[in-house]
Amino acid sequence: MDPRCPHCGPLSLGHDCDYVNKRNKLIPTAERNATRIVGPLLSSSHRENREWHARWDRAFMSEMDRLWSLELGKQHDFRRRARVELDALRKRWRARGVSRAEAAAALRDASDEHSYTH
Repeated sequence: MDPRCPHCGPLSLGHDCDYVNKRNKLIPTAERNATRIVGPLLSSSHRENREWHARWDRAFMSEMDRLWSLELGKQHDFRRRARVELDALRKRWRARGVSRAEAAAALRDASDEHSYTH
């Protein structure tokens, strides 16, 4: 029997229930914001309905991305710090005369030892 998530159904490789739950909590806010941005659907024309839905979908996805980036602010800060630290490490290696191949091998080894899964 396949393992199941109570919210999502069958689990797939890389499934993260915490991620799914956090994203699902953002949906009502993103829906309200998208409707506020685009405005209510006022037309009965099929063409205008399609255009409204396309604009609403874009607004909804933008709001989900914006809300999610606020939710993950700490994670984005972590990535930014990691990039800065990596750049500093590369500069130190260049100053010591470490070749690119040696640096790449060291980074691969470090990455394998400390792989991050979220």
